[in-house]
Amino acid sequence: MDNGACSYLRFLNGDNDRFVDIVKEYNDGLILFLNSIIKDIQIAEEAADDTLLKLYVKKPKYKSEYSFKTWLYAIGRNTALNYLRKLKRHKYTHLEDFSYFSDSIDLESEYIKGERNIIIHQCIKALNDEYAQVLFLIYFEDSSNDEAARVMSKSQRQITQLLYSRKVLEVADDDISEINAHAYGVRLTAPKDYRPGMIIDIGGQDSKIIYLDSKYAVKNFSMNDKCAAGTGKFMEVIAQILETTIDNVGPLSLEATNPCDINSTCVVFAQSEVISLVARKYDRRDILAGMHISMARRIVKMMKKSEKDGDILMTGGGSLNIGLHKAFEEELMRDVYVAEYPQFNGTIGAALIANERG
Repeated sequence: MDNGACSYLRFLNGDNDRFVDIVKEYNDGLILFLNSIIKDIQIAEEAADDTLLKLYVKKPKYKSEYSFKTWLYAIGRNTALNYLRKLKRHKYTHLEDFSYFSDSIDLESEYIKGERNIIIHQCIKALNDEYAQVLFLIYFEDSSNDEAARVMSKSQRQITQLLYSRKVLEVADDDISEINAHAYGVRLTAPKDYRPGMIIDIGGQDSKIIYLDSKYAVKNFSMNDKCAAGTGKFMEVIAQILETTIDNVGPLSLEATNPCDINSTCVVFAQSEVISLVARKYDRRDILAGMHISMARRIVKMMKKSEKDGDILMTGGGSLNIGLHKAFEEELMRDVYVAEYPQFNGTIGAALIANERG
């Protein structure tokens, strides 16, 4: 049981001082989350106050199957939605955009540590409402997909679709190029010593290589969106065949002693090849290592030899796979950087573009 749950249960048993602990620990984060829904920091503060007041007065029963924060944020979200309904009935007009920054920047600076995160949080308001909410929960609050689903009253599948759908790049009534969004995103997500050169993006449905000039502008790009081989979906399918999870694929592959040769470039044939290796009793760690080597080789072949200046940065959910990252470094025989929060790089870039456009 987490600290918030313990404090709340002690409060229910008569220890009112523990409620003060709850307010101190969760109030700032709750305000920022509700602001991603309401888009007005002052009203978000009121909604957060009402949420905590409900706990203090009505003392609802805590549902222990989720963390206390997830449970609290779910109550807060319902409160915020009620506020929006009331505001709509009264034809309320939101404050000017500058009030968001002037009224909330101190709170953001206190709660969200680091210059990059402050900029990203300010840009989140340019995204569509539901995406802003889920991005705040997962990026800033470290909520799992399951916890975000609970807060937003959605299924895990809906949260996953919301996170990785290309539709999130339709920002502020403009269609932002996915390629440009990734180029913009690395301005914040790349390591400080990164010299712009190349982005390898391993997405759920496609893989692409984006070539940048010294000012992060897109020079050229190559994309594989015709076949799932070399994508996150491919890794997911292979993980299922090998009876493991996508999170374990990378660590397991690092334990390989004799990586298998997987030569098929078509996802259907590659699956058949993996099934055949399983039937022949090959160690799944060797199969996974072979899969990563095959993916790296396939994607490296997409690279243009004349466009290899600067450093290489991996983005997309696939770059969280340490086995695939290692395979790229070995195939390219050079260091390959991984972006911070790589699975959100394109979305962060889209938010930055939208914020610049006003």
